[in-house]
Amino acid sequence: MERAIPFVICTALILLAGMTMASDSFAILDTSTRELAATYERNETIRITNISSLSTSLLPIEHRNLEVSLTNDGRTSIADFSKWDVIVQYFDSQNNYYVYWLPYVEGPPDLNQWSVKGIYLDAANSTPELLEAGILNPDEDIIVELKLSPSVHESRYNLAIISTPGGVSTWNHFRSYPLYLHNNPTPPTANTTAQETLPLSTTAPTAATLYNYDEDYSSDLGRRIEQGRGNVNESNLARYQTWRAGPLTEPVGDTLEFDTVNGMAPAVTHVSGDVYAIAYEGPGSDGFLKTVEIAPSGNITDAVIDTLEFDTGTGQEPSIIHVSGNVYAIAYRGTGDNGFLTTVDIATSGNITDAVIDTLEFDAVTGREPGIIHVSGDVYAIAYRGPADNGFLTTVEIAASGQITDAVIDTLEFDSVNGQEPSIIHVSGNVYAIAYRGPADDGFLKTVEIAPSGNITDAVIDTLEFDTGT
Repeated sequence: MERAIPFVICTALILLAGMTMASDSFAILDTSTRELAATYERNETIRITNISSLSTSLLPIEHRNLEVSLTNDGRTSIADFSKWDVIVQYFDSQNNYYVYWLPYVEGPPDLNQWSVKGIYLDAANSTPELLEAGILNPDEDIIVELKLSPSVHESRYNLAIISTPGGVSTWNHFRSYPLYLHNNPTPPTANTTAQETLPLSTTAPTAATLYNYDEDYSSDLGRRIEQGRGNVNESNLARYQTWRAGPLTEPVGDTLEFDTVNGMAPAVTHVSGDVYAIAYEGPGSDGFLKTVEIAPSGNITDAVIDTLEFDTGTGQEPSIIHVSGNVYAIAYRGTGDNGFLTTVDIATSGNITDAVIDTLEFDAVTGREPGIIHVSGDVYAIAYRGPADNGFLTTVEIAASGQITDAVIDTLEFDSVNGQEPSIIHVSGNVYAIAYRGPADDGFLKTVEIAPSGNITDAVIDTLEFDTGT
């Protein structure tokens, strides 16, 4: 009996150990089976997942915004873009080499980030996706946008690697390769989209051959298209256009014939918003004022807003300046070649009050080619060619209401021989400079002193003959 008890205990321990080992074996087998199933599922996902590159292009002139178009040509949907890996290897403009892993963000990317610009049934034609928004389903395209810093070298080849969470990758080579739009075969007469097919080449167009074919873009910098975004004779390129800095210009974007009879010596000033005023010598040498509308794009409304004949006798060589509120002052050569100053009212809408506010004859002998400038408060200065073609400077007082004091404040003959076509500008404090055509038709520059009260120092400060050859 004493031997039986130990035997039973040993047997029980052996059986327990065997059962434990069997249980562990089954657990290990179960774990292994699950891991094998997960591995198979992962491998199967990878097997049926595939993305391919459609195109890669740098968009703006800074060469930092990269767009990569991909297509899902596998058999499974792809999402969870935050788990994608996007790596770029590139050279900057100084030939420094960079390797970046870019994090995903929703919305427009900041520097060294990437985002999904859009998912499409057909990215080339911008055909939007129809089902499961935000998921890249089989046979759908995706455009991812990368923003790089520093900017990319214009001619070096570079690489963007994009990998899905399952490990499927695409390698996308890119570089900036400019193709320039040219006329085909002759330029249009104005902004137009009628000529949709334009030839492309790697040669930049000249100023004479660059025109604006799309009102959504300004051609003053030069139109271009990057590699992967078009080829020779590509059509409808507006969505792919980027810009190249350079001395490239376009012809006049818009034109308005504001007077069909006569429009001599016009002077233009801004009124408000898109409204501008033009003072000029019109029909019969009379003085005219017209308002027009010019949009920020350069487009001009086809008709003038309003017209005022501010002098029915003579209104030549006008110079216009804003006084206060709706009040503007016009200095000009009037009847008998005398110098006149008139104030008018122009509303912000461009409507002009039918009569002038006030008039002053500031020189009763001669007042040709006047130029007016604000001095201080109600004080204004007028530089002009006066009697005997000499150069004169006169100060006057114009109230904010447009009322002009009946007499001039002060006068200086700044050139006693010749002072034609003067142009006056404020320098600093009480100092003003006058450039003009002087004796022997040479170019002269003189500085004068005008106090805020309108009093003019009796002598010029300094003189420079800046051109002695006429």
